Amino acid sequence: MGYKLYKSRIQELKADIDPIRIKESQAHCKSEGLDADLFHPADTQFQADLEIFKSRYSGVRKYCQQLFLDLYCDVSDVNCVFFLCDDVGRLISLGIHPGRVDGLAEELGLICGVSLNEESCGTNAIALALSYKEPMVTLGDDHYCNMFKHWCIVAVPILNESENPVACIGIANCLSVLVGEKLALGRFIARDLAPFFNVELTRTDRRSNAKLTEAALQVSLTSRQKQVLSLFAKGMSYKEIAREIGIGSYKTVEEHLDAVRGKLHVSHRRECIHKAISLGIIKI
Repeated sequence: MGYKLYKSRIQELKADIDPIRIKESQAHCKSEGLDADLFHPADTQFQADLEIFKSRYSGVRKYCQQLFLDLYCDVSDVNCVFFLCDDVGRLISLGIHPGRVDGLAEELGLICGVSLNEESCGTNAIALALSYKEPMVTLGDDHYCNMFKHWCIVAVPILNESENPVACIGIANCLSVLVGEKLALGRFIARDLAPFFNVELTRTDRRSNAKLTEAALQVSLTSRQKQVLSLFAKGMSYKEIAREIGIGSYKTVEEHLDAVRGKLHVSHRRECIHKAISLGIIKI
């Protein structure tokens, strides 16, 4: 990409970057005495309830593991790092391309349960998106702490009907080009994951998804199939499901999921979770 085109792309980003909010955030971080040299989140108090946190989001974490892998098959930039955080910025799931450097997440302290809010990581798009309830972009020196100084981060909050955030999608990269595309991708992921957070569809979405409601009425799952799918959505393995419901062989669990996959007309068992949630067949 030529330098002039690169500069023009950067200028286009200014519409998505609010310098006043970023400066206010940086000033707040400074006033609170946050160490700008941090290369690791400052918050270490998440360990006490980590297992409870993991259990609460086990379904969406399992779904994200495959979703992020699928995205790497479709995007040209495999350097992207995907984040899913809860409503206060705690990291639920992280996606790094399997071909990238091993241990990057642990090196930066980006593990499940750690907080990416302003108090822990300084100014960053995820913290700002949750605070201001709208998509945000932060580039390079916009970040207060060194851990994100070489990153470009776009973030899209998932909002409930009251317009309050219930989660946030972040996409980070060392390059600040094609940010518009990453914002669009962030919005797509947010819509895809919204059912996991019991976010109601907007009126427009309800109209555009009227066929889904009709389809749900036509899908007839047995009580056992619904039970197996619900446990699968909570992150349980085939063997764990078999023990939970008293089935002798985990192969029978696989057969139930394959039957559900056929009834829902999806290619993979993982896709069953999202479609069943979208149709209101199961809830997480």
